[in-house]
Formats: sequence, structure tokens, C-alpha cells
Amino acid sequence: MWKRIKDIAIKYPKLTSLVTFILFFLSIEYILKGGWQLALIISLSLAVHEYSHVLAMKIYKIPVKGVIFIPFLGAVAIGGTKGKIWTRQQECFIALAGPVMGYLTALPLWLLWKTTDNLLYIYGMGFVIFLNLFNMLPMSPLDGGRVIKSLLMSISWKYRKIGFFIWGILVLGSLLLFAKLFLRSSYGIMMMVLLGWFGFQEIRFEWHYYRAGQMINWPLSKKAIIGFLFAYLVLASWPFLLIVYL
Repeated sequence: MWKRIKDIAIKYPKLTSLVTFILFFLSIEYILKGGWQLALIISLSLAVHEYSHVLAMKIYKIPVKGVIFIPFLGAVAIGGTKGKIWTRQQECFIALAGPVMGYLTALPLWLLWKTTDNLLYIYGMGFVIFLNLFNMLPMSPLDGGRVIKSLLMSISWKYRKIGFFIWGILVLGSLLLFAKLFLRSSYGIMMMVLLGWFGFQEIRFEWHYYRAGQMINWPLSKKAIIGFLFAYLVLASWPFLLIVYL
């Protein structure tokens, strides 16, 4: 069944993206209990976020067919048969492209709020910023996790074990940080379990190759590590600075 669904998605990527977008929108509307306007803002913001990943992949000439939206959860890009990321630099750039453009979608919402005084837009802006900030958590499959993974897995092979330890602490710390929010509902608990499972599975996957003495992707240079770390910290912290400023 799942193989057939995957085959259909690959064969008809645009139709799949449209249908799954509608399903995702309906799922968010259900969560918000009928707030279709806010659900539409969130859904469109996610679309901008995901298609920014697609654009970044195309810059590196990585084949990608489209985006699948997953009701209640999020979205993923549909890669082609050769759609593999070969370097840590590519992974960081592609991962950060989504949050950068995702955050920027908050700007027109702010302008609409300033010109109309409609609270819908300020609520929408808040949701957009929060969702992109949440996406910067240092655990896979979130974008922040992909960046942190690439940074830690680019340090000297001699000190790579320390990188794994830091990575595990960051994943566990992220889960504990949002535990109070997650545990308020069954949906939150499901999200917490999924993120925890994916986060530690990614660590296990990388550890397997480390123990085998294999390098999966070309590591980042020292300059790239500094640059991407700075970009990550800015994207992960500026909403808090905005709150302090306001």
C-alpha cells in the first residue's frame, strides 16, 4: 500500500502536493477548531518554507520533484532517484533556506496588521515565527537538527565522540525544554515521541558509520562551521530578541 502511494506521489508530484496541501490545511483547521483563515496562513507559510528547501536543492542541482504535506505534522520534499545530498555544506544550506524564508513570511503579516489592525494577522505572525523557531530545535528531522548534525559531524575525527555526546544532550534537552508544551495533549505527546525517536535514530545511524570508520558526507571547513553556526544561532535566537525589544 505504502509503496503504491509513494509511486503515485513520484509519478504525479504536483497533484500530490496540491492534494496533500489541502489535507494539511484541513488538519490544521481541525486543530484550531474552525479557524480556517489562520489555518490557511499557517499552511501557506509552511509551503513557502518547504519550497525554499526545494529551491535550495535545485541550486545544488539535486533532483527534487515536489513537496508532500503530512496532515497534523508538516511536510517533506520529494527527491528524485538521484536526489542525494553529498556534502555537509549542502545539507546546512538547504536546511537553513526553509527557516530563512519561513521567517520572512511573517513580514507581510506584520504589515497587514499595522495597516488593518486585524488581530488575525498578528496571531498568524506569531504562529509563523513559533513554527519556524520550533523547526530550529537541534534534532532530526527538523532543520535545526540537520544543521547541528552537520556541524558536529564535521569536527576532527579524533574528537567526534564528543560531538555525539553533545548531540545527544541537545536532543534530550530540546525534548525536556518543550515537555510541558508537549504533554498538554495527546497530539503533543505523539509529536514528542516522534521527534525523540527520529532524533536518536539519526544519532544511531551516524554512530554506526563512525564506528565503521566511514564518512557519509564531506565535512565542513572551519570557515563554513563558523559561518553556519553563526547563521543557526541568529535564526534560533532572533525571535527572543524581538520579544525583549517589544
